[in-house]
Amino acid sequence: LCEASVHVPGLAWLNDTSTAGNLRQLPLLAAGAVLYAVLTLWAYHRSAALYEKVASEVSKWGERFIGETGFSAIGAVVGCTYPSELTRIHSLMKNTFFLIPGYGAQGGTGKEIGQFFHDGICGVVNSSRGLITAHKGKTESDDFSEYVRAACIAMKEDIEKWL
Repeated sequence: LCEASVHVPGLAWLNDTSTAGNLRQLPLLAAGAVLYAVLTLWAYHRSAALYEKVASEVSKWGERFIGETGFSAIGAVVGCTYPSELTRIHSLMKNTFFLIPGYGAQGGTGKEIGQFFHDGICGVVNSSRGLITAHKGKTESDDFSEYVRAACIAMKEDIEKWL
């Protein structure tokens, strides 16, 4: 169903033929010694077999790169918009450091993030759109940074109250 192949230096693709023979390619982005697997969990592409297989394979790739902290140099980007899937992926990737987008504008909440970190997940939570557009509809002046700062503080407080 899936096979990894490299087409250009620093960029690999996971070939997915799990949907009635339709070939889709999911990117695996390599950055120096660290590889981030983009585990795409779109509604149309929520085959448990696929995301679990990708998680297992990426975890295997990272076994030889586990450092003193217990985490691999190979990490994964996994959105927080489907909490049960992140929990399942974490169970398959115990030594993985996660980049967790999806907080805020995409629907992820501090309560969900708090649950992840109680389960021993280690990672960075990202909220791009919610922060860079925090000033929209309020100001277009030089004071926009105050709105961005306030949104950052609100995000921090929302996550911390659930830890």
